Amino acid sequence: MEKIQILLSQILFLFMFSFNPGFAQQPYEVEDIDMALIYYKLSGAQIPWKEIALNYPEYLINPNAFARQDFLEKLEPIILEQTNSLFQKKSLVVFTNLELQEYDSDQTAFFLDFSDNSYLSYDSYPSAHEDIALTFDNGAQFATWFVNKEEARKITQQIGRNRAVVAIIEFVPVAAKRGKLSDSDMESKIIQANIIRITFQTLDTRIQLGSIEAKAK
Repeated sequence: MEKIQILLSQILFLFMFSFNPGFAQQPYEVEDIDMALIYYKLSGAQIPWKEIALNYPEYLINPNAFARQDFLEKLEPIILEQTNSLFQKKSLVVFTNLELQEYDSDQTAFFLDFSDNSYLSYDSYPSAHEDIALTFDNGAQFATWFVNKEEARKITQQIGRNRAVVAIIEFVPVAAKRGKLSDSDMESKIIQANIIRITFQTLDTRIQLGSIEAKAK
């Protein structure tokens, strides 16, 4: 029981740190467990506590079912606090790789394979396999990156022959549901989000190349 109390203290310390006002205003990189909590919060679906607890090593190291249940009862309010903290942040971010097409001089733009049908996949708990999809309601706005020719020449030199770049997607989740994705007949847990901006970096993340901002409504 003493070990459980120590572990809980460590978890609570992390949450106290996350509630710091300065920290809350910074974009927060979302992990798989965060995506699961966002989905359950927005959809109103019942949280599968035991499955979600599998994301926490402190739950798994307990030696038997009774100890795990005792820990789970203490973990549930912490998970709820973690969920609430995600919605107190100014914005959230995810990282992915995108490929830039050759620069179009006529339209002064790079085109990207990105649209309203684009999505990123996440696991809700370790034994699940990509059962959550993060979709983007305004994804079509980010299919074209307008850049003047001189800047485009510089970017082309920086990324080299490999057209791939790191895309840092800053977003706000707005809704969640169960539904089918455009390329699947299976139902998924879907989180709908609005993108604030996408910032591009070289694959080694050493050079920031530029960004696309969401269009004002």
